[in-house]
Amino acid sequence: MIYLIILIIGAILSVFGPWWIVAPLAFIVCRWKAKSSKQAFGQSTLALITLWIGYMTYIYLNSDVNLVNKMMGVLTSSAAGFGTSVNLIAIMAVTTILAIIVGGLGGLAGFNLKKI
Repeated sequence: MIYLIILIIGAILSVFGPWWIVAPLAFIVCRWKAKSSKQAFGQSTLALITLWIGYMTYIYLNSDVNLVNKMMGVLTSSAAGFGTSVNLIAIMAVTTILAIIVGGLGGLAGFNLKKI
């Protein structure tokens, strides 16, 4: 249930808000619904990974812009320094790591606040 709530509301909020808007959402939902810290961390992390990888795939398939070059321009000062060494899988791995950090810590913080 936590997974679906974060996924659906997160998708709606991501259209209108910044990329980090899902962290407070995971915090609130896990504060409200989570039964254990493992559930809070796992469900919020999986929801964010699904949301961000799904959105990235949608942009990659429907955009005329090279997503890899755009993302490397965001993550580094310029994408030219990396040449062809970075591919879509590497960008998805970085996105997954960020989703684990943002979603997992947001959900875990919400659950731990409930225990106080």
